[in-house]
Amino acid sequence: MRTHHPNRRGHNWLVYCAMDQWLERCSTLIRGHVLDLGAGEAPYWAFLTSLGDRYTTVDWASSQHRIDVDIVADLNQPLPIPSGEANTVICLSVLEHLRRPEAFLSEAGRVLRPGGTLLLQVP
Repeated sequence: MRTHHPNRRGHNWLVYCAMDQWLERCSTLIRGHVLDLGAGEAPYWAFLTSLGDRYTTVDWASSQHRIDVDIVADLNQPLPIPSGEANTVICLSVLEHLRRPEAFLSEAGRVLRPGGTLLLQVP
């Protein structure tokens, strides 16, 4: 198994091992334009860019992470992204932090192309 998350430490080793295994199993679903919603510091950048043709990160300005994303947006609000833009939308450990997860899920579906893949993970 490859390791993908750079923040692997003793206290979170098992969580990241499980996440890496899950991402490996999902790797055949990750393709085309990959939209990482709630990307933070984009810890899976190398892995995701190796699978897709284009990788776009999205996070909000008040993130606790260092902000160096392609699009700054509040995931509780409509996204400034055209409909049908992404082949793959990925959201890792973010949904549980949102005030309006139903609005997020609606927007994630809107920005996906028909036949696209939505990969969600919550702790």
